[in-house]
Amino acid sequence: MAPQVDRTVVLSLRRETSRLFNGPR
Repeated sequence: MAPQVDRTVVLSLRRETSRLFNGPR
């Protein structure tokens, strides 16, 4: 697993989390 893939996953997770948090609110 390259570090680039990890960074992409983290960014994707962060974006999804932000959307979920901004969803109900």
